Amino acid sequence: MTLEIRPFRGTFFNLDKVGRIEEVIAPPYDVVDERQKRQLLLRSPYNVVRLILPVDSEEEFWNDSARLFSRWKEEGVFRTDHEVAVYLYRQAFTLPGDETLERTGVITLLRCVDFSQGCVLPHEMTFPKTRSQQLNLLRACQANFSQIFTLVSDEGGDLLSHLTRGLAGSVPILDFRDDQGVRHRLFRVAEGSWTSRLTELIRGRRAVIADGHHRYETAVQYAAENAARGEDHPSQYVSVCLYSSADPGLVSLPVHRVIKGVGITWEKALRDLEEYFDLERVESSRLRQALKLQKRLAFGLYLRGFGVLLSPKDRVNLEELVEANRSPEWKLLDVTVLHQVVISRILGQDPVFLVEAGKLSFTPWADEAMAEVDSGEAEALFLLRPTSLSTMWALAEKGERMPHKSTYFHPKLPSGLVMYDHASGLALA
Repeated sequence: MTLEIRPFRGTFFNLDKVGRIEEVIAPPYDVVDERQKRQLLLRSPYNVVRLILPVDSEEEFWNDSARLFSRWKEEGVFRTDHEVAVYLYRQAFTLPGDETLERTGVITLLRCVDFSQGCVLPHEMTFPKTRSQQLNLLRACQANFSQIFTLVSDEGGDLLSHLTRGLAGSVPILDFRDDQGVRHRLFRVAEGSWTSRLTELIRGRRAVIADGHHRYETAVQYAAENAARGEDHPSQYVSVCLYSSADPGLVSLPVHRVIKGVGITWEKALRDLEEYFDLERVESSRLRQALKLQKRLAFGLYLRGFGVLLSPKDRVNLEELVEANRSPEWKLLDVTVLHQVVISRILGQDPVFLVEAGKLSFTPWADEAMAEVDSGEAEALFLLRPTSLSTMWALAEKGERMPHKSTYFHPKLPSGLVMYDHASGLALA
């Protein structure tokens, strides 16, 4: 199998009906907490969060989403492109420290290919409950409300050059800034010589899912369920945003772990941790910098009012402590050691259970998480170093998935910017 892309008729919010695009898009479902969801619901009666997350009830929320999606289509809340196209997507953003970056992707359809075929690779594990919810949402709505963030191997940079050339002389159909100050520009490229060359450049390469594993696995399962309807049926494709692996604007932030409502006795936990780790008490204001300076495996633990830097004792063999038939590179990932040695072995907790019970959450934003601990809203915060893109690629190509939420590609791709409605995405206007 090989990567196969296809232009489509994108579905967009009708801004004459709903107002500004900033009011109706939302972050991906898995990074929207309850507080942000309430803010998005208040922002606009048409915000896409009403389609991607439960509003009134968790139980079978996808049926509510399907009814609302159908009603909005009838009421003219959406418009569909007049012919098939791909959509170049440019994001400009500033990182902490005032470094400004840009990245360029292309929004298109990708034929759903099982991971076993080897041309589309995962890099981290998924949660069964989330996969089930996303599959039910896809079955009910028969639409993708956002894109899978996908990296395409591009060692020579020719794909990146082609994407950049596509921007030359183009006028964006959307140009706006979001709440985080990220500038979004979307360009429409009609089917033609440029898209034909893009198809040729993509074919034969490998792709790694950077963000959207649950949605991709869901799309593959849904495609298999509908295989009898033909290889060109809309169900056989999923909406993706493809990026060159050579793009200098690709950034993966560390993903910190926030613990709430577990009831761990942290005085005892610190004593237990000392069997395996050297513990250095660090002022809260210096904890992140101290962690950043570490050249080997380490992470920080933030408790109310103080921080602790944890690094393995020299005599401790971490590979032996990690109970998995995996490579040494996988076993010695910071996030692997945190999950398997610290949370599972020492704290006696199952990370997957904690996540699905709402007691373990993920964030790249350390300041906000530390404030939650200080206020008592959270028990503790584990701070991690970022996982490098080279490590992600190497493990993905070896077929080894990293633990859940090992990477956080920033900025996220918004939901509601360009949608793929199976009813119209491949239909003639």
